Amino acid sequence: MPTTRSPHAARLTRDYAKVCEIGDFDSPELSALIEDAVRRGADAIVTTQKDWVKWKPLLRAGRPELPIYHPLMAIAFIDGAEMVDNLLRSIVAPRT
Repeated sequence: MPTTRSPHAARLTRDYAKVCEIGDFDSPELSALIEDAVRRGADAIVTTQKDWVKWKPLLRAGRPELPIYHPLMAIAFIDGAEMVDNLLRSIVAPRT
């Protein structure tokens, strides 16, 4: 499992997590995040798919210095999957 080169990664995460929760990034804020991550020795930036959708247009002007990962997440039910599936199907059933 790869590890971060910098002990500052957790600090960087805390610093910017609050900004992400407050609202949308703009291009200068995203550039500052990337520059700060590079300066602190990060290997990559990981964000949610939700934030990636907002960031992608801001990055069209150029390629970031670090890779930005946005993993897709899925829910796997251990128990009750059939019940949830039936409930969802009843809600979104095609109308005839």
